[in-house]
Amino acid sequence: MNYNDREWFKDAVEVKKCPKFSIEGLKQRAYNYNKFYKKDNFDNADWTLYMKAAAEHKYKVIHEILPQARLNVG
Repeated sequence: MNYNDREWFKDAVEVKKCPKFSIEGLKQRAYNYNKFYKKDNFDNADWTLYMKAAAEHKYKVIHEILPQARLNVG
């Protein structure tokens, strides 16, 4: 299996461009006028599973493993 974050993201999320000068476009300014929709397979998509695993790993390292070694972050 090859990891391609853009392809994995596209398999999980649909991106629709909003017109800049519409009400919808003004609401989406922070996201560069894009609106994101979860696709039907979002929960089981490779991108979603990878992101969940990365978040769980980060949490475990910061809150469980490092404190056991008497190393505290933040």
